[in-house]
Amino acid sequence: MKIQKTLEVKDKLTITGFRLENQAERLLLFAEFSGTGVGLLYLLDPENRMIGFLNLGFGNFLPEIYISDTICTRNAKPVCLVKGDYTLVLASVSEEEAQTAVLSFSITTDQEKSYEDCYVQNNSELEPYDFESIHRNEARFYKGDLHGHTILSDGWNSMKEAGAILEKQQLDFMAFTEHNALSFFRPDIPCLFVPSFELTLPLGHVNIHGIKGMDKLVQNLAKQLTKEADLTLLCDLAIDTWKEKANISLNHMFMVPWEFNYDSFDMKRLNTIEVICDPTYPQADHANEKAVDFLDFLWTEGLQIYGVGGSDCHNKITEPYQGAKSPSVYGDPATYVYCDGLSVDHLIHGIRNGNSYVTRGIELEIAYEADKKAYLPGSAIASTVREISCRIGIKGNEGMLIGKFLYNKDVLKEMRLSGEDQSASITIEVIEDYGWLRFGLYDEQDNVISYVNPVSFGQKECSQSTYSELLSKFMADRKQTNT
Repeated sequence: MKIQKTLEVKDKLTITGFRLENQAERLLLFAEFSGTGVGLLYLLDPENRMIGFLNLGFGNFLPEIYISDTICTRNAKPVCLVKGDYTLVLASVSEEEAQTAVLSFSITTDQEKSYEDCYVQNNSELEPYDFESIHRNEARFYKGDLHGHTILSDGWNSMKEAGAILEKQQLDFMAFTEHNALSFFRPDIPCLFVPSFELTLPLGHVNIHGIKGMDKLVQNLAKQLTKEADLTLLCDLAIDTWKEKANISLNHMFMVPWEFNYDSFDMKRLNTIEVICDPTYPQADHANEKAVDFLDFLWTEGLQIYGVGGSDCHNKITEPYQGAKSPSVYGDPATYVYCDGLSVDHLIHGIRNGNSYVTRGIELEIAYEADKKAYLPGSAIASTVREISCRIGIKGNEGMLIGKFLYNKDVLKEMRLSGEDQSASITIEVIEDYGWLRFGLYDEQDNVISYVNPVSFGQKECSQSTYSELLSKFMADRKQTNT
């Protein structure tokens, strides 16, 4: 059987499909999208389950979905191809308000294909994600990366190449955040895989960590198809679909040209913000420094969102950015998350609660203490406590670094640290009803090297929570401080 179809796309969200008159042993869908933007194409079976996806208009993966009884492309799910109506949901992603594009696709059910290993996986290797399974029993900080890409979207590393890098970097967990799509397969990598994806829109980029599938999002999206639908709908639907259990993280918010610009977005919907992202990229230093300052500002306003890191690695390890001294690589920066045993569930819990720190090539020992009790980063300390102490041990430092303790955005203590096995400590007296304390490491050019999430006490109501309101106030405060 062969089906060919071409349709004009005038709206941001479009629905189409095809019918299989009989059960099939295999299915090949090839698609092309012409227009000024990108087409996100999702394939649903007659039971309304998502069984394939394509990023049309960008990326390094094949522009096709292949499902058979033995192998599937990595963007497809091995299912029984029953007869019935199959749905295609297309999100047309463009910075323009109005766009006319053309979607062309063909379906064949009798073509047997072979592929390079990097594009396919044997159906027998498919395993369901077990979020509760404990991979390591120790209660400690675990090292990983919350943002990276492979050839499944627009990265250049195959999964085999990525696995070799992860092993070299000695990571305990990895979140491959492919653009607008989640792999159906558990990658063969030497560490815990955290199922995640990067919601990638002209409005900005948001990582969603710890999800079991995209069926619900695509089903909800199909129900919302109207001529008035816009990209804020896709962003809001994705966050609303998973906000109760997943980690919702704002990526490289000040990194041009991928900065965040969803002005009416309610920042209270976030769990985390990337404070160190892709640090070898030419514009990263300024963007990361601004992200750290913005997060400090949010805490001072009473909005408690935690800092995470992400390499946002796309390149092969042998291909650094032009002018960079080191490659962009998985695990730089690393996010260390405290878990009572390593599992996906425990990781997401630790990230959402800020029990973590971000660092580049350095490991920290962190001891917050108040009223003779130990606290993790991200902890809320009882408002009756009048004294808080913090001690930081620093391992792996080879150069000169600047350590800073910040209390309610002000630097209370600053010290120069060189050589391994250095430490820094502070004790503060609490006199306010609300406040926070954190530690950071910076190089001599004041670029952020490590960010430890704050401990806080008391509560403060954040009166303004949209991105545009908070950004406007932040920029005014920043301008006044710099003058």
